[in-house]
Amino acid sequence: MARWQRRDADAIRFYQAAIKSDPAFIDAYYRLGNLYLKRDQVSDALALFQLGLKNVPNDPKLTYALRQAGQPQPKDKIEM
Repeated sequence: MARWQRRDADAIRFYQAAIKSDPAFIDAYYRLGNLYLKRDQVSDALALFQLGLKNVPNDPKLTYALRQAGQPQPKDKIEM
């Protein structure tokens, strides 16, 4: 397993434990969701952002993340 994969796996476990310990810890939802997005696990990210909003309704950071994750993102950068 590559070093970055190990770090990602450690981070996933850390954020999951943080959410279990404190269901109102917004940054854990946000960072774990973004990590899922980085790994192309879009459905996991969407579900996590929705769970975060269930626990902390109307949080602007999670609301924004949910909207962004639900929209297709361009794969290539456009250079000018």
